Parts: sequence; structure tokens; C-alpha cells
Amino acid sequence: MNQLSISLRPRKFSDIYNQPGVVSELVKRAATHDWPQAMLFKGSSGTGKTTAALITAMSINCTNPDKEGNPCCKCSSCMSIIEERFDRDTVVLDGSSFSGKDDVIAFGQAAETMPMYDKKKVLIIEEADQLSVAAKNAMLKILEKPRDHVIFILLSMVNGGIPSAIQGRCQSFSFKPFTTRD
Repeated sequence: MNQLSISLRPRKFSDIYNQPGVVSELVKRAATHDWPQAMLFKGSSGTGKTTAALITAMSINCTNPDKEGNPCCKCSSCMSIIEERFDRDTVVLDGSSFSGKDDVIAFGQAAETMPMYDKKKVLIIEEADQLSVAAKNAMLKILEKPRDHVIFILLSMVNGGIPSAIQGRCQSFSFKPFTTRD
């Protein structure tokens, strides 16, 4: 990703455009530090799923969040995500490129280890609907074993692309599409 898109990406929950229901729930969870083990962000392309996932990851591990739970965007955990280095305890897997069972199993092994730098590990799977059937089954096995030190965020553009068994283990957030007026 180029530097311009990185510098223009929203960094606070209130900057997420046109998703008031999603933002309200994320702010409530951030302010109370009450995060579910797994979240599913569903919606069409360009609605803010990845941005919301990154802000959520920053909020979870930020060392100095504001009273609404927004990340400070200055600590080393926040900067790792803002600069998209992901060299701490936030890991991003692109489900369209790494869609095999072995990829998900390796991703799941990251969930077994304790965070090295941050409060929690945040494991994000973009385009989770693109995972193979075997990979989705492996993901289900990973989610069936809750861990206090890990939070999963799955992103999906396809309604029904994630099996109901996985959806049942996630808190779902539906991102509404933009209209021409938006």
C-alpha cells in the first residue's frame, strides 16, 4: 500500500464513514475493554471493514487510549498498525492469497503463543470468505478453543461466505453499502 493511502486511512472510530451502528458498538466495547473472542465484519467492498478492523486492533492494544477507547496513534503498538508493519502482536492474513488449510493452521499456531509486546494478539483474516472449505474447517477448530489472549477479526464481502458454525462463534458487524448520495 502506498504512503498516501496509509496517511489518509481513518484512525478513530468516529472517522469511519456511514456506519453508525457498527461504530456505536465498537466504541462501547473499546470504552469498556470488553471485546469478544471473535468478530465478523461483513459488507461490500469499500465500506470500511479493514479500516474498522485496524482501528479495533489499535484500540485493543493501545497503551494510552482516550476515554472513548480511540487509540492514541502514537504508541509503538499503534504505529506498527498505522505504518502497516505488523511487527508486533497484530497479524493480518489475506484469505484470497493464503486460502489453504495449512495457511490457516499456521495462523492458528500464532494464536497458541502469548503476545510478546502487546496486551493481546489480534489476528485479522481479510476476505475470510475466500478460504477453502478445508481452511474454514481449520478456522472453526481454532475458534472452538477460546483463548483469553487472542482476538480474531474475520472480514467477509460475501453474505453466506462464512459457514454458520463460524458465524455462531463471532459477534457480527454488518457494514451497510454506500449510496450514490454518500
